[in-house]
Amino acid sequence: MLKWLFDMAVGRLATEKDDDVDYDKISGNDDTMMIDLILYDVEAIVFAFETERELHKSRECLRNRVPDYSWLVTDTSQKPKKYLTLSERSRLQRACERIRPEEWSKLINLWKARSKVCQ
Repeated sequence: MLKWLFDMAVGRLATEKDDDVDYDKISGNDDTMMIDLILYDVEAIVFAFETERELHKSRECLRNRVPDYSWLVTDTSQKPKKYLTLSERSRLQRACERIRPEEWSKLINLWKARSKVCQ
């Protein structure tokens, strides 16, 4: 689902910032804030998507009068995950670190457009 984000940031290093740009001492905080906002938004969309899918499945079982025993599943690998794993979160954060400040608005617009498709 997030392949386009990794493609957008491919080939860049997190330390590859323009040297001639005069950043204030707190400029790194701007990037950190944007990365945190993107991570939060991705996690919120994943949670909403998985919750909606569970509700849809439950309603389908009720409509067909089929018992739903999915709540009895104790193996966590069988349950749908609602949160990003640590490795997924890390990959997403590294990809966001490669985004230049002037590209944040494009990234956010792309994310909003693509997340509407998923919902």
